[in-house]
Amino acid sequence: MFDRIKTFVSKQKKENILEYIARKKKDIPAPNMYQTIQDWSKNSKGKFMKGTRISEIDKILAQKKNKPPGPGSYEPIKLVC
Repeated sequence: MFDRIKTFVSKQKKENILEYIARKKKDIPAPNMYQTIQDWSKNSKGKFMKGTRISEIDKILAQKKNKPPGPGSYEPIKLVC
């Protein structure tokens, strides 16, 4: 029943890395073939933020107002077993 091991060896020429990449990339369109929107007011696919921009500095300053507890003010919950 299991007297022969079946193996498969390809008879085709092995491709190098450049041929492999060229074969994979041939379906990607060139950069000048993409359709770009020239007038952004006619953009129907997405919306732009209408409010003010919130930067990382604004987030840090807002978090600074909520001061975390200091190292000596933390009191752990005492569990009763």
